[in-house]
Amino acid sequence: MQFGLVTFDQFQSQESIKSLKDAGFKADTFSVDHDTTAYDVLKQALYDERLLCYEFPKLEVELAQLVGYKVDHPTKSSEESYRDGRPSFVVA
Repeated sequence: MQFGLVTFDQFQSQESIKSLKDAGFKADTFSVDHDTTAYDVLKQALYDERLLCYEFPKLEVELAQLVGYKVDHPTKSSEESYRDGRPSFVVA
């Protein structure tokens, strides 16, 4: 599988970005706090069945609850799942 771009949402991810770039991947930061474009694209990919990911119930709940420009994770355990690299998904 080829990736066009791998993104992270925090400046603390610089080491991961550097590692990916060193391995030949295109990687950068990308903030979704300023407008809903990223969420709108994600939602449309879900509707179009272009999203590939493994079953992750917490992700389903949180995606259904996205409202507005800022996303706050409802629980610490959910937020920790994101920090662990889950959920991983690809939009085709």
